[in-house]
Amino acid sequence: MLKRVFVILSVLVLSLFSVNAFAYVMTWDYTVSSVFIDSTFSAGNGDAPVITDTSLSWGNTTLQYPIQSSLVLDPAVVVDNVDTYVGGGAVPNINNYWAPDISITHNNYVIPGDSISLLSTVIHSTVALAPNPFNPFPAATFDVDIAFFETPNDGTDENDVFALLSGFPNFNFSYDNGDGDGLVDYFVNVFPSNGEVLSLLTGPYADFVGVDDNTTMGFTTVEGQSTTLPFVFTISTEPLNVVPEPGTFVLFGGGLLGLIFYARRRRQ
Repeated sequence: MLKRVFVILSVLVLSLFSVNAFAYVMTWDYTVSSVFIDSTFSAGNGDAPVITDTSLSWGNTTLQYPIQSSLVLDPAVVVDNVDTYVGGGAVPNINNYWAPDISITHNNYVIPGDSISLLSTVIHSTVALAPNPFNPFPAATFDVDIAFFETPNDGTDENDVFALLSGFPNFNFSYDNGDGDGLVDYFVNVFPSNGEVLSLLTGPYADFVGVDDNTTMGFTTVEGQSTTLPFVFTISTEPLNVVPEPGTFVLFGGGLLGLIFYARRRRQ
């Protein structure tokens, strides 16, 4: 009996040692660049939309309404590094595990009702990861589809509405750093660092953007204010199930085969 217990304990010790000895890449240099693509606008009169890679502006300018509404990506390019979180579940809210990504800001101004306005856009992001100090691998891309609705400025339901049609990118990939361990799995997750801005769209706001009630993540913005949704991303060795505080949102899945990111785009 004692011999059997000793054998079992020995196996457990060896198993723990094997897991702990597994060589992960612990730091990644990265570059994220993001642009708007495939933007669509409603029919209307007056000023044409002003479109650049990182900003979309719309709405007629008059003496009464002197400023167009706009949607802005900032910064256009993020260069930084992030540490690998060894584990899964809910990653700790610690700066070295939360890598800064882009922020989306809606500058919401009252515009005339006959104005051309934004209907939808796609944020196209390119992510280049360089496992420090090992060799980098090809950049990956993913798209985030956004539906937008400009509410009538008539005193009812005045908040404008955004819906994230493709959810949050949540990818996995395999990488061999050449130390003899072979391919090792890593998981990349993109999510908002301010969970108070984002929620499930319900009621009239879900109807405005054509999604089912209480099923699609999105946010609404108050007239006359600027609302910013900042994003971060993490790299972990196991899947993440939820976003850490202050948000508690389930991450929506994607997948990566080898080193090729798969991006789900909602297109007819």
